[in-house]
Amino acid sequence: MFERVAIVGLGLVGGSIAGALRRRGSHILGIDRDPAARRVAADRGLIDRGSASLQKLPPDIEAVILAVPVLSILQLLETVDALAPPDALLIDTGSVKAPVVELMAKLPGAGRAVGGHPIAGKAESGAAAADPDLFCHRPFVIVPSDRTDAAAMDAARLLIGALDAIPEVMDAASHDEVLARTSHLPQMVASALALSLDPGDERVAGPGLRDMTRLAGSDVRVWRDIFLANRHNVKAAADNFIGQLEELVRVVGDGEAEHIETLMEQGREASTVLREVGS
Repeated sequence: MFERVAIVGLGLVGGSIAGALRRRGSHILGIDRDPAARRVAADRGLIDRGSASLQKLPPDIEAVILAVPVLSILQLLETVDALAPPDALLIDTGSVKAPVVELMAKLPGAGRAVGGHPIAGKAESGAAAADPDLFCHRPFVIVPSDRTDAAAMDAARLLIGALDAIPEVMDAASHDEVLARTSHLPQMVASALALSLDPGDERVAGPGLRDMTRLAGSDVRVWRDIFLANRHNVKAAADNFIGQLEELVRVVGDGEAEHIETLMEQGREASTVLREVGS
C-alpha cells in the first residue's frame, strides 16, 4: 500500500482517487492551483494537506498521480518527473494515451512512468462531486510506454487495486481508437443534441432527452483537451456515426417501415449487450 501519495488536480477524478486512497490509510497531498478546490477537498476529508505548487513535493512521496486535463498532463510531465522522488510511481488519468505515453518514454524517469485511464465518471465535476466509490468494479486501463519497467506496472496494479478497480492493460493506439467510439463520441453526440434544441423545448422534455444530454453538462475544458488530443480517432468515430444516422434518416424519410425496424432492432441488440456488460 502507498503510504504517501501526491495527486495533481482535485477535480472529480483526482478528488475521488484521493478519497479512495485516504480511506485505505494513505496520506494524501492534494495539489491544485485553485484554492476553492483545495478547500473543498480538505473540508470533505479527501486530502491531508493541500498545496498550490508542485515545487513542494516531499522526498518520501511514493506515487504521483496527474489528474488534470490531457494537455495539462503533457505540459506537466517533465516537471513532475524532475521533482518526484526517483523511485516514485508516475501515473496519469487522461482519456487520451498516445501523446502521453510517447512523452513518458522520453523522460529521464521513463521506467517508473505509466499511462492510466479510469473508465468511470459522471457529468458533475470538481471536488464537490468526488466519490471514493467512483472506481469500484470499474475498468482502469494501464498503458505502458515502451520503456515502462515491470516494477512500475506492479505498482500501478497495486494502486488500482486500492481503488477497488479492475486493471486492464492496453496499448496506446488501441486505447485511443476504442475510447473515441465508447467515450469521446457519446460526449460529442450529447453536446450536439443539446445544441439542436430550441428555447422552450425543456418544458415538455422527458427523461429520455435528459438522459441523452446529461454528458453535455461535463467539464468543458477537460473535453476540449480530449477532442484536440484524439481528434483523428474522434473524427473517424463521428464520421461512422454520421453515416449510421444518415441511413436511418433516409429510411425514415422514404417511409421504409421494414428497414426502419431492422436498423432499430440492430441498435436495440447492441444496447442490450452494453447493458449486460455494464451490469
